[in-house]
Amino acid sequence: MNIVNFLYLATACMLQAEPVKVTDVENQVLAGRRELRSGTLDIVAVTTDREGRPATQKGYLVDFEDDKLRFDYSHSRPQSNTDGDVASYKEILILTPEGLISHVDPETTGENWAVSRIAPEDLQSGSTAQLFDPRLLGINPSVTGMLHSRHLESFVGNPERTSVTVESEEIDGREVSRVEYLRTDGFQARMWIDPDRGYNIIRAEFQARKGAEERLFRIDCELKQYETGGIWFPEVIKYQELHDGKLFSGETVTIRSATFNMDVDDDRFTVATMNLPPGTAIADTADNPNGTQMWNGTELVRVPNRDLKARDIAADSEGKEQGRPWIFRNVLVLSNLVVVILVVGLYFYWRRQKSHSS
Repeated sequence: MNIVNFLYLATACMLQAEPVKVTDVENQVLAGRRELRSGTLDIVAVTTDREGRPATQKGYLVDFEDDKLRFDYSHSRPQSNTDGDVASYKEILILTPEGLISHVDPETTGENWAVSRIAPEDLQSGSTAQLFDPRLLGINPSVTGMLHSRHLESFVGNPERTSVTVESEEIDGREVSRVEYLRTDGFQARMWIDPDRGYNIIRAEFQARKGAEERLFRIDCELKQYETGGIWFPEVIKYQELHDGKLFSGETVTIRSATFNMDVDDDRFTVATMNLPPGTAIADTADNPNGTQMWNGTELVRVPNRDLKARDIAADSEGKEQGRPWIFRNVLVLSNLVVVILVVGLYFYWRRQKSHSS
């Protein structure tokens, strides 16, 4: 190994070993997002293909407060047929310290057996793929479908970096701070921060090479000052993925309404506000010696037999007797079966007696 390579490697190791100081302007960005302790957001995200044509539309009605999060999620995309039909999917997900509850719209699955309760220790990344921290919007150059794997310091203040610089720059007549750094995996990161509008990012980029191809991941944000507390937050986020300067995919995220740091009704994080049809079963991964639970329209009830169909134990609004018609049907079926067995038995007994007498 020659001395040049040795010095290069030694310098690189020293740079990685030293603690990375987060710039003051990045700390302001992170502080502003951490101050958002609760909120309700109505979000629409439209993805586009490499031709710029709409490909999918996602809707997120988001409630969050401290360690609780709820997403009313919808997803639609045009079908490949010529009828212009739209394939739709709807799901409600509620994440609390007690675990995850999710309910897929019955129109998607064809039946009401569509609710699951997953204990915290059983949660996997795929279980929460639709969920993300809404405070990430506008501070990470990623499509919304990837935000579930990001956190506040994935981009802003990322510690795995070198060559950090901060410079002033003017964009659209505003003086902003441009922060650049080289991530240890080779990605070049850049962000433009507007200190006069709540230290929000107005543009952010990741740039890297894959083989001979240059790839750029970028967001541009249109900011808005919301009425609650005068908080600045993105209203529109335009995401682009470019390969050698050509559009590969895109997404436009529009925040149609938002409130921040206002109390969210605790019921929003419970089964009671999921609008479940009576008779919807709750499949619970936690140890439940009492069997499956069932939503009867007002509360969860225990059902000993996990194999019972939801429609057989749906509660009727007129009373428990009508809410359990399967009991009376089963009694009637068993009574008829006993009668048939007796008749058949008597018939064969009569034939046997007749043959003996002859």
